[in-house]
Amino acid sequence: MKCAYCGKKNRPGAVVCKRCGIGLPVEPPEKSGGITRSVDPASSDAPEEAPAGQAAVSSGKKKSLWKPVVGVIAVLAAIAFIAAVILGIANSSGVILPARRSYTVHSDGVFYAGESVSPNEAGIFSAITNLDGTRCGILCSNGYLYFCSGGEQRLIAKEVNCFTVSANGKHLVYMDEGRLLWSCDTTKSDNAPVCVCSDPVESGFVVSPDGKTVLLNKQNDQKLYMVYNGKLTELGEGLVPISASNAGKNIYCYSPAENSIYYTSRRGKPAYLRSNIVRDVYMNSEHNELVFSADAGQGIIITMISVAGKEPVEIRNSGDAVFPVLPVSCIEKKDVFSTHTVFTCPVKSFDGKLFAGSGIVKYSAKEGSTVIDPTDCEQALATDDYGTVYFLSGGALSRMTVKEGGTPDRIVDGCRGFTISTNGTYVWYLDGDGALHCRKGTRDNVIASSAEGFAVSPNGRSAAFIKGGKVYVNKKGTPSHTYVFEGVYANDVAADAKSLFAKTNSDGWTKLSEGSKRASAID
Repeated sequence: MKCAYCGKKNRPGAVVCKRCGIGLPVEPPEKSGGITRSVDPASSDAPEEAPAGQAAVSSGKKKSLWKPVVGVIAVLAAIAFIAAVILGIANSSGVILPARRSYTVHSDGVFYAGESVSPNEAGIFSAITNLDGTRCGILCSNGYLYFCSGGEQRLIAKEVNCFTVSANGKHLVYMDEGRLLWSCDTTKSDNAPVCVCSDPVESGFVVSPDGKTVLLNKQNDQKLYMVYNGKLTELGEGLVPISASNAGKNIYCYSPAENSIYYTSRRGKPAYLRSNIVRDVYMNSEHNELVFSADAGQGIIITMISVAGKEPVEIRNSGDAVFPVLPVSCIEKKDVFSTHTVFTCPVKSFDGKLFAGSGIVKYSAKEGSTVIDPTDCEQALATDDYGTVYFLSGGALSRMTVKEGGTPDRIVDGCRGFTISTNGTYVWYLDGDGALHCRKGTRDNVIASSAEGFAVSPNGRSAAFIKGGKVYVNKKGTPSHTYVFEGVYANDVAADAKSLFAKTNSDGWTKLSEGSKRASAID
């Protein structure tokens, strides 16, 4: 059975995908003696399609046309049902997962389909992908801006200072070295950027999810402006942009002088929401939900959510802020305004999602918030179906089911940091002494007595790590399957959907594929 998420062909009857760990639908049993069979469209042995108007012939005998037509309809209906089940599994939580062939950004490296991406020899200064990773903007150190899609690279502009990408990846908006703002619609073949503002602008500009609305501040100008359909509109005084939904329907902005958040639209006046903003802020994928935290004094931080500019609703009232818990393979888009950072999260809504930080909290638009675990949380990750969450609190790693809630199960004590496979089957973590472990079920294997950094493949079955500067790869999560790359010294490791990589001073990012030797016990 072919996984609709990553494309891996799995054995018949498989429950989860061998590569990515996403749950697979139950295959309907084959009918004995049937005249049709289900064929994977991507399979090399799929029969060629008959020319239009030509009847299918089996064994050289003439048969009734009705039965084959009924059979084809049944097969198509079954395929449609299976696809619907798969989509339901992958998207029932409203989470946008990375596409099968997506770009992965790590540190100053970009990876695609198991290869390191480097548009030119100048090196990568910054890179941003859209929310499903299918499109990527790369700004090189020499000021060249590239658009990447499907493994291909296109030069968009030279002498670029900074840029951002729309959530759907179709627009690159950038500021040149003369501080003029430009927008490039990457769906057009001519790649011709259009000047958004003919006056110099500040660097904290933002773009709507569809890329057609831009918020900006002009240089030495205290006003907030919106550009939509080529028209420049003034929105307010003393404000900087946070986000804009499509067509400027919902706009959130910030007053640096007041440390306050405001809401407006392209037709309205700015409306005050809250002051004393702390920490970063989070947007949903549609840019109509804003999560932020405000200092209420006396050591109390209130984390709130505002939906389409409505009065903020409290998510958590505690000694510190909480932040959205996202699936392990999700991609966040990051933009900076004033002294804060805006994270566009790959979720359609924060309703029904978990938040972590000052405890684990479940937010519901109808029922309000529920504190599941009150203790401070240093790290939290969900499986890709958002069914299970692992979190680190007070050095203890715990696991809980999202729907059931209740008391989390403590699975590991003395943990410094961790990551999980996409389905949560594998848990890789550093213990209190810095030793690298791989846990599957109740089996807990020590892979190395210490590790200076590690990266894990999405299915959790292989990991790269650094010890004493040397690069190691472990397969299957067992100590006996550890390999060392002799003579390779690295300062960082990374993983994408297909491969593991190491960053060396001499060669930069290199795929770890050949040249390893089985290592003895790693002390």
